[in-house]
Amino acid sequence: VLSERFLGLGGAPPLEAGGLAALRREAERLARAYPAGGARGAEVILLGGSAANLACLEGGLARFDHRRVEGARVSAEGARSWAARLEGLCLAERLASPIEKERAPILPAGLVCIAVVLERLGAGVATVSGRGLRYGVLAELLA
Repeated sequence: VLSERFLGLGGAPPLEAGGLAALRREAERLARAYPAGGARGAEVILLGGSAANLACLEGGLARFDHRRVEGARVSAEGARSWAARLEGLCLAERLASPIEKERAPILPAGLVCIAVVLERLGAGVATVSGRGLRYGVLAELLA
């Protein structure tokens, strides 16, 4: 929805003006639901495709491989930087990056959301996991 609204999707123009800056302002508004500084001093784990794609970009991989980025550390600054870089590329250029092909049209918005949430929580860096929430809950219960 954020991609369609502020960046356009599938060659269609955005529904609202403002581009990446407007998308960031909307993500910041939505992130107010989280406690400011709520993760300061805590380990933050990012789950999901946008996080795995960011780790592939940050890690300089030749192609997307979620298995190679398990446990990788990513930063809010890296997410912000990659969002701006990818947003400036056409879809064909994005597809040449080490990201999931189906995520290429929406990844800039996902990366903005990662950056905004990490900043809101007071976490400059986070660990990427593709294993999912159930794995973490199970690991905690077994510990």
